[in-house]
Amino acid sequence: ALDRSRRGTKRSCQRCGTLFYDLLRNPAPCPKCGKEIHWIDPQAEERERKAREARQHLLKIQAEALKRERAAEVAGHIQTLNRQFDRDYLGATRFYQDNLRQHFGPEIFADAKAAYIADWLRKNAPPGSSSEVDTQQAQAVGSVDFHTLVSARAGSGKTATLISRVLFLHKHCGVGPNEILLLAFNRDAAEEMRRRLEDASGKIFPHVMTFHALAYALVHPE
Repeated sequence: ALDRSRRGTKRSCQRCGTLFYDLLRNPAPCPKCGKEIHWIDPQAEERERKAREARQHLLKIQAEALKRERAAEVAGHIQTLNRQFDRDYLGATRFYQDNLRQHFGPEIFADAKAAYIADWLRKNAPPGSSSEVDTQQAQAVGSVDFHTLVSARAGSGKTATLISRVLFLHKHCGVGPNEILLLAFNRDAAEEMRRRLEDASGKIFPHVMTFHALAYALVHPE
């Protein structure tokens, strides 16, 4: 593709990419595809390369500035969202959809909720209990808009996550103890949840029971 047998003007075919040298400075046909090739000025090429690099550098600077501006804007909206979490967490999803959805997506909204929950648990964890939760546990604690299934191995913290969820609903969201139903498969598990809740909140949660106890209460309401 590069004929060095004759030195002259360097030419490059824009159609097939062939490079060759020609002694003539007038348009010459490409030896491969026949397209007319115009003389390439090496100095002009260098100027064009530098101009292209300058444009790319400017675009990079503009993109970074836009990214920083966007990050600052999103941070401001996150602060607004956190104030809504403080005022009315149960209505936060509707607030986001009505006011903030056009500014950032649901992934950022979910991350903001999880971060708020994790921070709330660190500040309000009962003495002697672990206040550190991962993102999935925080999402389970703060899920109030749809059904949530928590599936994990034994000893991974499912019961602790459930207790944290109840405490968050009660202390932060204002849900009364008599409005929360907790079910377990056996009496020991139900008693463990009842004890943890009473120790953490100082209140009695009357509807902590086994599935069988719930079924009996439904059949025999008296």
